[in-house]
Amino acid sequence: MAWNTDMVMMLRSTIGDDAEPYTYSSIKLVDLLITAAIKVIMSVDFDRVYRVDVSDRSITPDPVGVGDLDFQILVVLQAVVILAVGEYRKKIEYSVSIKDGPSSIQTTDMATKTRQWMNDALQAYNGAVLAYKMGNGLSGAGIVGPYGIGLTPRVARSGV
Repeated sequence: MAWNTDMVMMLRSTIGDDAEPYTYSSIKLVDLLITAAIKVIMSVDFDRVYRVDVSDRSITPDPVGVGDLDFQILVVLQAVVILAVGEYRKKIEYSVSIKDGPSSIQTTDMATKTRQWMNDALQAYNGAVLAYKMGNGLSGAGIVGPYGIGLTPRVARSGV
């Protein structure tokens, strides 16, 4: 299978758009994945060099074909972030809170829920990038530098 089939399916499942009729077209999701791949390549170093061609909507080598689950998952998570940011911008554009005497109309709940989704998606992506960079990626690669393994101790937070 090709990345533009498998990763679109992964993205659909992650955003909950996995029942027909789909909310987002496959072309829209491929475009999101292409954009996400560029952003991931800019922020994460992989053993393999990936080339993204926006006009051809292609990623070479095919990350599904070479079995690079780390790349696939990071790109899908970044695509979720991009989608959530876009949806949040749409929601806040149409959010209204009106009070007229005892009557009120409020459409800000969807923006609040979408903002939470956006923050959760960003946190999941950042956590996955950190795990990959720290050597806890799916492939089990280790990151060792001249000063040893760069691990940050977990800090307990109250109320969690």
